[in-house]
Amino acid sequence: MASTKALYMLILAGAVTAFPADEPSSGNTLAAEDLWKTGQDTTVLTRATKPEVTTYVAKEQPEVTLKCSLPSSYVVTSCVFQDPSGRAIAADGGSENRYIAFGAGAATNGEVASNECGLRITEPVTSDLGLWRCAVQTDQDVSYGFLTVLCPWAMQDPNVAASVVSEPTLTAHQNAISHMEGDSLTMSCSIQAAVRYCYFRRPNGMTHSVAPGVTSDEFEYVGLGLDAGECGIRFPRLQAPEAGHWPEGRWSCHVGLLDEAQPEQRANMQVDINPPIEVSQYVNDRGLTVEADVFQNQAVEYCRYVRIDGQGFTSANLPDSRYSSHEQRSRGHCSISVQSPTILEHHPWTVAAKVVGRDGEVLAVTSHTISGPAPDADDGSSNNYIWLWCTGILGGVLLICAGILFIPAKNRRNTIARANSWKNSFRSSIQKTPLPDDSGANNVARTTPPAQTA
Repeated sequence: MASTKALYMLILAGAVTAFPADEPSSGNTLAAEDLWKTGQDTTVLTRATKPEVTTYVAKEQPEVTLKCSLPSSYVVTSCVFQDPSGRAIAADGGSENRYIAFGAGAATNGEVASNECGLRITEPVTSDLGLWRCAVQTDQDVSYGFLTVLCPWAMQDPNVAASVVSEPTLTAHQNAISHMEGDSLTMSCSIQAAVRYCYFRRPNGMTHSVAPGVTSDEFEYVGLGLDAGECGIRFPRLQAPEAGHWPEGRWSCHVGLLDEAQPEQRANMQVDINPPIEVSQYVNDRGLTVEADVFQNQAVEYCRYVRIDGQGFTSANLPDSRYSSHEQRSRGHCSISVQSPTILEHHPWTVAAKVVGRDGEVLAVTSHTISGPAPDADDGSSNNYIWLWCTGILGGVLLICAGILFIPAKNRRNTIARANSWKNSFRSSIQKTPLPDDSGANNVARTTPPAQTA
């Protein structure tokens, strides 16, 4: 009984990652695993020393009997069954409602041997249909098996049949998680079958392979083991994600089954990582307001405020009569107002709070509320002048074109000839006249005979 209770508590302790059980029944066996090799993206199991768990399901309307057994050389000390909803039922030889458990090692009417444990369901209901898991404990370890309970007489209603999960399906423990930055965070998923490897993927694409015994400074595995179908990860301190990655906060859990032909399964979860305190600073009818709210409205012992010049205070010792406090510490709200604030008080503030039951403070810095000079009003007059000038030029061009088009052909030729004459005259007027050639004078000077001497 003591060992059964210990195993039962172990199952409940693993409830952070324990979920509906599974795996086909009627003599199917699964090899237990407990050694892992870590790769870049996955953690791979190899066969080790855990014994196989053989599962068996017998259906005799209106009863169903479940059995899990180990090789005859092992002695079962305790056994716990887990129904499709995740509820644990200890097989300690007692009975509960419609369940009759056959305690491990305690043969009842010769139906259970020392290496077996069993559970009889007298009148199965919809919640009993689906995938079960058994945890079989020996003196050395705990091994797991999976069973499928499908009763034809209880599944005649199409709606009931459609609601029954008959194939291993990966499920996240929490689909949405709201987490405070810097706190420890646990994420987990489970499937109703033994797992070969499992890993978690961040929104930025980084992956973390996890398995029992594989730890790092950043994370560790949590759960009852991969052979129990549980994949979980715990971060001692998880910081806010990098900005700009899509989709924001979308994590996923991935597992591969022992049957390598089966595709890898994935379960998504939304993880929102929030700052421990959010602050704001704005101007309203009360003047300048500086306020802060602690994550999840946790109660705080005190709030304190630090101005840009280094002066700090709490609501109990405000600087002067212009200051007033509007705190609601029982719900983690800090707030002060300043009437007629100076330029000094419009600068950023630091707000800190001491959360009840936590060591240290949480704090953040606001944005300033300093207003710059207002831009000059644009009456649009410059734009009007530009439009008038452009309209005038365009109108003149159109009038000239219209005039040319309506001139008779003969006059048009005369006009064109006259225009060309004006153009040539204008071109000639701006051309430079070449200087006269002085080569003749030079020749005369060279042919003048030299003066005769007396």
